[in-house]
Amino acid sequence: MTENLSHPADNIGFYRAFAHVYTAAYRDVDADETVRQWAQLLDRIEGMKESLTDDGLGADGRVPRLLDVACGPGWHLPAWSACGFDVWGLDVNPEMLSLAAGSISRHQMSAAHLVLADIREVPTAYLELHRRFDLATAHFNFPHLFSRQELVSALSGVAACLRPDGYFLFDFTPLPPTPPEPVDEFVDAGGQQLRLNGKFDDSLGCYVQHWSCQDLDTVEHYWFHGANEMREAIASAGMNLKCVLGWHPENHAAPWESPSGTSHRAMYVCHRLLQS
Repeated sequence: MTENLSHPADNIGFYRAFAHVYTAAYRDVDADETVRQWAQLLDRIEGMKESLTDDGLGADGRVPRLLDVACGPGWHLPAWSACGFDVWGLDVNPEMLSLAAGSISRHQMSAAHLVLADIREVPTAYLELHRRFDLATAHFNFPHLFSRQELVSALSGVAACLRPDGYFLFDFTPLPPTPPEPVDEFVDAGGQQLRLNGKFDDSLGCYVQHWSCQDLDTVEHYWFHGANEMREAIASAGMNLKCVLGWHPENHAAPWESPSGTSHRAMYVCHRLLQS
């Protein structure tokens, strides 16, 4: 089922315009392998599996409930369902949730739920989502969708959805020492060539990517955040940063390392405390 809880916000226009080419542009994403790697953290992080499950049941004797935040086309939902979770997908774009509904249908996931909502508005609205979930996930560099001013609101929305003692997993690209280089290239989207022109905009403080083709002309904003900024935002949102791991998704045999390693991507594991 899909509940209509939408609200307009930044970057929404981009994903609405990009939805019809999204699956082709990112067709190489291996969602099943990503979830397999992330699920390893349930055993790797001390206390996490005990908090989430008890003989396959959640803290109150039910199947543990998972919220995939900014779920997009829903690629990760079937794999998380196969891990034993009652899966929910949340996104602010109806176009993306239409794709997610198709993914659910193809995998015959009759129990999956889709929610149309702005995660930044959850702390003051959408009370039906509060404290419902044992685990929240966000794939594809979720924090980079938000400006510095919006980051705490987005993380607070996730925290509001978690029950006390729940966890939040998300991947993150650390702030580079210098602004990313400009790009001007073509991306194959299933035979359609998309032009990608990107550069760092000092006035906005973010990387701006302009995507275009015959029937597409849209702009994506991508904010980088420093490690200290992320820690402060997580704490302000009412969560504890349990740990940070380096993530090598291409290394299927050993994808995880300490943050002192050479990975250009990081995994943040956040914990909503019992008293929060």
